[in-house]
Amino acid sequence: MKNRNGGARRAAHGAATAAPVAAPKPTIDYPTESETLPAAGYTIRVAAPGARMVRVAINQGDWRDCRPSVGYWWYDWSGYADGEHELVACAEYDDGREIVSAPAHCQAVASS
Repeated sequence: MKNRNGGARRAAHGAATAAPVAAPKPTIDYPTESETLPAAGYTIRVAAPGARMVRVAINQGDWRDCRPSVGYWWYDWSGYADGEHELVACAEYDDGREIVSAPAHCQAVASS
């Protein structure tokens, strides 16, 4: 924070106080927006750097835990119906903050 003179605000003991660092908003990388999914199943990939836990909600349903691997969070999704689906991710950080992604939309179609 800055004072009226443009300098950093100092705590009573003289040290500059730091503003809280914003955690990155999680993003659903895959499926991409409006992607058509195969009928058998799909693995959702979420980017949430620094998160200690990530969950996804499908069609405004219950939150489902993702698993971490190679710097991303993954959820193996199967048994979904044909049609449009909405996906949302929620990342939880060590300081207790929970940040929700923008919704992503995809389309599922039965195989021919």
